[in-house]
This record gives sequence, C-alpha cells and structure tokens, in this order.
Amino acid sequence: MNTKAIAVIVVVVVVAAAAAGAFVLLNSDDKKDNSYAIDGALNVYGNADGDYKIDSDDLDVIQDIIDEKKSSADYPLADADKSGKVDDADKTLVQKIIDKEPCTVNIINQKKTAGNYDSTVKWPVKSAIATGSSNNLLLFTLAGINDKIHGICYSTTPDWTLFPIYKTVERLGTSSTAIPIDAANDTIKKYSVTALISDYTDSTISNEAEYKGNGIDVIRVSAAVTDPDKYASQLLILGFLFGTETQAMEFAEWNTKVLKDIKEKVDGISKKSSAITSNSKATAKGIWISAGASDYRNVLEAAGATYAISDSYDIKAVSGYTSGAYFNTGDSWIYDIDPDFIVSMRVSSWYAGTVDIVTLWEESVGLFNMTESYQNKDVFVITGDAPITIRIAYAAAVMYPDVFSMDWANNLNKEIFEKYYPIDIDLTDKFFTISYDDYKAAKDKATA
Repeated sequence: MNTKAIAVIVVVVVVAAAAAGAFVLLNSDDKKDNSYAIDGALNVYGNADGDYKIDSDDLDVIQDIIDEKKSSADYPLADADKSGKVDDADKTLVQKIIDKEPCTVNIINQKKTAGNYDSTVKWPVKSAIATGSSNNLLLFTLAGINDKIHGICYSTTPDWTLFPIYKTVERLGTSSTAIPIDAANDTIKKYSVTALISDYTDSTISNEAEYKGNGIDVIRVSAAVTDPDKYASQLLILGFLFGTETQAMEFAEWNTKVLKDIKEKVDGISKKSSAITSNSKATAKGIWISAGASDYRNVLEAAGATYAISDSYDIKAVSGYTSGAYFNTGDSWIYDIDPDFIVSMRVSSWYAGTVDIVTLWEESVGLFNMTESYQNKDVFVITGDAPITIRIAYAAAVMYPDVFSMDWANNLNKEIFEKYYPIDIDLTDKFFTISYDDYKAAKDKATA
C-alpha cells in the first residue's frame, strides 16, 4: 500500500525521513517567555495591538491613543467597551480581563457571506451548547473546551473514537445547523449555559436573535478554514472565552508553523496539478462535486492544486447550483474539465481502524472509472475525519509524492494526536488514504 501504516515512534521533533517535504516541527513544550509564534489575531475588543493575547501591551496602546500619540483608526480593537471612543473606560475593561475578573467582552463574529459583526459575551464562559459538525468538534477538542460543552446537535453520528466525551453529552436535535430553543431550554437551565457556539455558515442557527433575546450569547467560528492565521484566530477566541488559552496557543503555534511550511513548498511547485473533490458517497443522483466557495476545495488548493472547476466555469448551467454539481453515469461535463486528480474526502472510521477499503472506494469514486484520472490511477480517497491540517497534508502527499512524502503526512498525523489531542488514540496499523492499488489489492483479497 502507498498508505503505509504509521510506525510507533516517540518523537519530540519530527523530521520526515525523505528529504522531499522534510519539515522540522515546532516543539512548544518548554516555553520560557510565554510567547508564541502566532500571526493570527485574537478578535476581541481590548486586544488593542491586534496580536494573539490581551496583556499590558494593549493598555500601553490604549494610553498612547488617549495621549494622542497614536491614532485609534490604526487600532480598531482598542475600543474595548465599544463606546465609540477610546478612553479610560477601555483601560478599566482591559485591566479586568488581565486580572481575570468576570465581565462582558465584545468579540467579532463572522458569517460566511454576510461578513463580520460584533457581539457581546459574558466572560469567562463556563458552560455552553454547540452545533456538532465534526469540524466543530475537532476545533473544540484542540482548543481544550470539550468539558464546557453540555449539549450538541448533529445529523450524522460523530466518530466516537475521536469524540468519546460527546457520547454522554445531551443531543439537542438531528440537524448540525439548527437547535430549536425549546429543545435546548432544559439543558440551558440544568447546566447554567450562557453561550451557544455555532458554525459561521449563514444558515446555521438562523434563530440567533431568539437565543440572544433569552440571554444566551452566540459565538460563531469557522472550524474548517485552511488559512493558518484564520484558523489560529478560531482557536484563540475559544481559548480566551473558555479559559484554555495555553492549550489553544500551543496548538495554534504548531499548526501555523506546519501550514506555512506547506505553503512554502507549494509555492515552489512550478507545475500545479488540477483537481476536483467530493465528500460524499454516490446516491441515485450521483456523486456531488464541490465548486464555488467550498471548505473541501480550499483543502486541495492549500495542498497545491489548481481547482479544475474555476470560478469562471458556469457550474450553474450544469447543475442549477453555484456550489457544485452531481456527476452520474451518462454525464459528460467532468470529461470536459479533465482534472489531473480526483480526491474524495470521506468521513469514515479511519481512526477506529475499521475502514472497509472496497466499499468506501466504490461508493466514493467508482462513478469516475471512465475518467482519465481514474485510468491514470490518480484518484484517491482520503480521510475527512482528520484535523484540517492533516487533510491538507494527505492531499499534498497523494498529488505531489516527490515533494511531500506519505511518511511525512503520517508523522504529522501522529504528532497532533501525541502532543495536542487529549484522547489516547493508537494510530499503529491504521491508514488514512486509499489509492487505486490499495483498492485493487483489497478487492482481490476479498474475492480470492
């Protein structure tokens, strides 16, 4: 298999064995000065200097603005209390935050298309409910806030290997985007919930005003963003609000380093491969191919691909949608696009180690068997369960094996789960990509 099982190697610094794609990973276990290499911003008003934390440096900036040594226009987060001016009241609020005194803070929330908006949160948050997509649960886990979540909603059962704590968390519905407030009221009362964490998609928690009207603050996060600084911001806001700053900052630093190393390598690739992606199994309608603004597309682009369905391609003429199209037997549009690679990102039992290679392959990419990509064996199924950075790493490894080795991707996967994931998951003998050769070997074995 080109998806080699991950060896049991205890490492502090991981260097890929192959020279190609070899990165030195950051070790932040022994922090001396409590500083971190993070470029992402903590999007909380009061973080006047716009870095990753609120501290005395922010008080200095606010004082300089009051003394007219600096312009408030250059420091949009300096107005901590959102009064419309920077004054001593902002210093008072920032000092409360530094002293960890309970208060109301102002944060920047975001929606995918509607954009950023300001919101208030009673701080610190000690109890919350949340929408429960796998991406959200990964973000919560890596930010260290799982024990503060007392109710979630989900449409597809989460992988209990990755999220065992959520087996006992109250389920608030069968949708991953909506929680009727009536369904949440008992949980809110039982656990003194003060906040709801939601995805940044506009349609998620469309009843936000109803929650806010009942005293529940809404925190929106973009849990699948591939930009390292933006992902760091998601970790930082949760770490700040829930009091898990150190864990959030340590992982944000590691993640930022890895993603920026990947980008540096990607930028050096002279001939980019074209690719498309899907994230579901075939249905009667076919296999859904992502287009437009898509988190799955973003993974491939971060891994160095040129997305074969460009923004100028009229995908709506094919499907009636701007977000993608189904491809089924008898369709021809995908042959006109002719991608070099087809990469399916599937949520399955990868971390449990019970993936059925034959079934997962056939339902994920079987309909592509007449494409040139399939004939060239440039079709892959990769984990959709892994943290975003690991998905990017595996996508890069299957598309550019001369630049990014599979051993390197496996070691990154192991590094996250050994150093930053609070649950002990043994990755020995597990695999996270399936190639055509893997499928053929499994198929032959099953029919022997």
